[in-house]
Amino acid sequence: MSSKKDNPLLNWQERPPFDQISTDHVVPGVEAMLAESETSLEQLENSNPESWDALVPPLESIIDKLSRTWNVVSHLNSVKNSPELRKAYEKVQPQIVTFSNRLSQSRPVYDAFCRLGDSDEWDSFSPAQQRIIEKSIEGAMLSGVGLDGEAKERFNGISERLAQLQTAFSNNVLDSTKAFKLVIENKAELDGMPESFMQMAAQAASKNGHEGATAADGPWMITLDTPSYMPVMKNCTNRSLREKLYRAYVTRASVGHHSNETYAEEILALKQEKAQLLGYKNHAEMSLKTKMAGTVDAVDKLLSDLKSAATPFGTKDLEEI
Repeated sequence: MSSKKDNPLLNWQERPPFDQISTDHVVPGVEAMLAESETSLEQLENSNPESWDALVPPLESIIDKLSRTWNVVSHLNSVKNSPELRKAYEKVQPQIVTFSNRLSQSRPVYDAFCRLGDSDEWDSFSPAQQRIIEKSIEGAMLSGVGLDGEAKERFNGISERLAQLQTAFSNNVLDSTKAFKLVIENKAELDGMPESFMQMAAQAASKNGHEGATAADGPWMITLDTPSYMPVMKNCTNRSLREKLYRAYVTRASVGHHSNETYAEEILALKQEKAQLLGYKNHAEMSLKTKMAGTVDAVDKLLSDLKSAATPFGTKDLEEI
């Protein structure tokens, strides 16, 4: 395997070199960046930072370097998914979660932010700096910095399991999307579709066993991928076709081999348990801690008000339709 210096996942500047990245780069690249991040974090913790400059820029550097590597891998896993890439992604993802917990639960870093928040220099900080300090302290608490022993171990275990479940959930949606292929042989069913779409749909059919497919004579293949799905929903006059595609799209990964039902149930249960470990009644209450709405009651009231205001207009629209 190439050295860290030659790994295109590392040390890029303006734009990721996607054309140079292969699956073989993922594990060594991510693990190298994790090792570097761990060393940098230990140095930051041991320095006992007492000022903004000693704390925030080094911390941002750690986060930025790791994010630049991991975000590229995550993006590729979403848009160029393959069995090999999934395997590499799933191998390093637990390591990413472990380090993320380690970083967000760092007591030296948390204590340093608290010292900045309580320091005599508080008024000299800009509003943006004050906001960063406050949100960093709040974020650490929501990440379990105040937990110890079995509670902390369970919290971190839940974080890792949630990452696994969310990846599996996304993979199922992707697999379900790829599995749907609708071949149209009657051109009249695609009334309203532009020539560019007809060409694309014919090419899709040709690549999937319908040799000789043409934009003029078909057959044409429609999938649930956005470039195929959205033009039909926007332009096709065939209402039954739009309905069929819509129902297939909104029920992806809901039944059969790619069903996400059990994943969704476990995700909800784990999020509830995670919130309770931090002292919240439920996940919604914990989530709103960082949002403008503030409380669950406030969200419920807003939704109720919106429903009351919108229902008469919705009823009128339905009658007109």
